[in-house]
Amino acid sequence: MERDHLGRFLKASLDKHQQRIAMRVEWERGRWTEYTYSQFWTLSQKVASGLVEWGVNALDKVGIFSQNRPEWAMVDLAALSVRCVSVPVYATNTQAQAEYIMKDAGLKVIFVGDEPQLEKVAGYAQANGIKVVVFDNVSDLPAGVFTFTQFLAEPGASQHDEERGQRLAAGEMDDLATIIYTSGTTGDPKGVMLTHSNYMHQFRAIEKDFDVGPEDRSVCFLPLSHSFERAWSYYLFICGGTNTYLPDPKKVVEYLAIVKPTAMVSVPRLYEKIYGTIRARLENAPPHRRLLFQWAIGRGLEYQYAKKAGQTVGRWLKFRHAIADRLVLRKLRNVLGGEKNFLSSGGAALAAEIEEFFFAAGVLVCQGFGLTETSPVATANTPREFKFGTVGKPVAEVEIKIGEGDEVLIKGPNVMKGYYNKPEATEESFIDGWFRSGDQGRIDADGYLVITGRIKDLIITSQGK
Repeated sequence: MERDHLGRFLKASLDKHQQRIAMRVEWERGRWTEYTYSQFWTLSQKVASGLVEWGVNALDKVGIFSQNRPEWAMVDLAALSVRCVSVPVYATNTQAQAEYIMKDAGLKVIFVGDEPQLEKVAGYAQANGIKVVVFDNVSDLPAGVFTFTQFLAEPGASQHDEERGQRLAAGEMDDLATIIYTSGTTGDPKGVMLTHSNYMHQFRAIEKDFDVGPEDRSVCFLPLSHSFERAWSYYLFICGGTNTYLPDPKKVVEYLAIVKPTAMVSVPRLYEKIYGTIRARLENAPPHRRLLFQWAIGRGLEYQYAKKAGQTVGRWLKFRHAIADRLVLRKLRNVLGGEKNFLSSGGAALAAEIEEFFFAAGVLVCQGFGLTETSPVATANTPREFKFGTVGKPVAEVEIKIGEGDEVLIKGPNVMKGYYNKPEATEESFIDGWFRSGDQGRIDADGYLVITGRIKDLIITSQGK
């Protein structure tokens, strides 16, 4: 039964992995705060009690306007566990954007990260009876605003046990789990409605193709308001892994060496940046080092492609690969934090030459394709089936076909319920039951999807924006 509702599914995992570390964050240089799964659940239930105490009912909307941090996940889980709808707001949104979401979603409560975010919402919240909680301990709070510490202090975790339990048990797979507002590049943002069953599909798809377990570590640096990082973080918790939160995504390369993630999701810009930095250093290196580097990359590709094809790797290739690995390839892996289970990339195209570069070093970057409206993953390369230069094959239970104008059409249990308060926009985004992605593509002879362009008036940057 827990596999049809996020709150119940996450609770089952948190109960199973109680003493393992669920979340870590570095508040000051070298000073870390860690939360076990047991602490994660306990704190989230204090938040849930506070929501019940404040009269937030089932299916009411709870906003989160903050950078990535453990409190973000605590509030999200709290909302899900008392059958509320979590509504993220991008941490960098303007006051006008935040106010639009607060109004359109009809928020009852909004949690904000810091004082600048508080200033963006305080006026509208006060005028419209929306309660506000700020994660940082801000002084001189406006009326009706509480710090997170104050909010947790009353009521205690023991209150509203019966109400919380009843709501969690009553949650249904077709309940709304979240409303994620997409970019308003060509008009007002559209609130994508994703249900618990949408997310359950994503977990089935990941479970089928990727091996994730309690020993895995991830760096949470893409915005949690982004569908990709959010779905991955849920699944990491379901598997008992550890999530390290990075409030400042500009420091991600530095954190790779510190955290040594074994699996994580990203956008192409991270891999492009690392690849570009290494190439720039190589151009200034002596000729013999450049030759050694190219030789090592060649041996790495030869070795990895032989393994992919299921061929027997001969002793001579093993010997040359071992030398290449010791002199060059291992150092490349260390830039990414050492040995990896897998990495993934989505949100924009990643060049095949960059995929091969990391593959030669023994790091597989699994590129995929999807949108917020598809929860997000629709196709993906996997450790068992991958082809560089493509975005993979459809994940389990998802169908892909090419429509008029080479538009990629998608059907499956991952597709959104619709756009919140926008029935006309919802109708326009479907054709004969197929979701219109707005991307152009083709399916190659091996069944892999290749994205060739865009139909809609939108440009996707390598940061996934």
